[in-house]
Amino acid sequence: MIDFANFERTQRKEDDKSGYDVGLETLIKILPGLQSESASQEEAVGGHDDSIRFEGRMVWKRDQGGRRGEAEMNFLRAAMEEPDLLGLVPALAGYRVKRGEQWLGMTNALSGLSQPAILDIKMGTQTWTPDAPAEKAASQAKKAAESSTGSLGVRVVGGKLLAANGEFTRVGYKNKQDVRNEQELQALLSSFLCSEQLRSSALAKVKAVQAWWAKQTEYAFYASSLLFAYDTKSNDECRIVMIDFANFERISTKADDQSGYDVGLDTLVRVISNLKS
Repeated sequence: MIDFANFERTQRKEDDKSGYDVGLETLIKILPGLQSESASQEEAVGGHDDSIRFEGRMVWKRDQGGRRGEAEMNFLRAAMEEPDLLGLVPALAGYRVKRGEQWLGMTNALSGLSQPAILDIKMGTQTWTPDAPAEKAASQAKKAAESSTGSLGVRVVGGKLLAANGEFTRVGYKNKQDVRNEQELQALLSSFLCSEQLRSSALAKVKAVQAWWAKQTEYAFYASSLLFAYDTKSNDECRIVMIDFANFERISTKADDQSGYDVGLDTLVRVISNLKS
């Protein structure tokens, strides 16, 4: 409790006209719902990951520290100055230290979704930065060549969607359901984007990211993802935001970008465009 500049002493409860009790009753009604929504969102993105905390309209991500943490913070700050990224990148909303740990606060792309379907799709044909040690680069290049990263510029990391039987099913390589080629990607997106509204809204947002990426010459994104999400209660609009910027690099010219992010965007536009209504 704070701010007592206008408190008044009363003789009887009836003398209290503040309506403070109404506010307390409202919070008691609302807070359990927020807790339920946050639990649903944490579960939706693959379990209660200690590095992510959902709090209503905000999501807190543990600062990774060092170069990675600095990179993520720097891009989120830079994105706030890019009008074309409004709604495509979570807005930086705060920074806090809690029990000795630093956390980045961002707008929560899942806020308001009661039963979300979600996909985390890692973008690009190269997930390692140009200055990565040779051993790491070789290891990552081998993994890319053996997965859809190398061939399609996308890889489904994880997620869940509502199956025909009314149960949620998990997908992505982290759930041992890897998508290995374009045919399997098309089948997954056909099931995930299960209405014309979802398909048209998803295509429009991917094209918006593609249009921004094509004209910008400052950033290269390595091991970054696109997050797809919608409410399975309505199936009417697919939200898409860019996430994970710990490995972004500043570039001088487009030729410096070795990520293959554009290959992934081209794949998504092509596959979503070919989905049947």
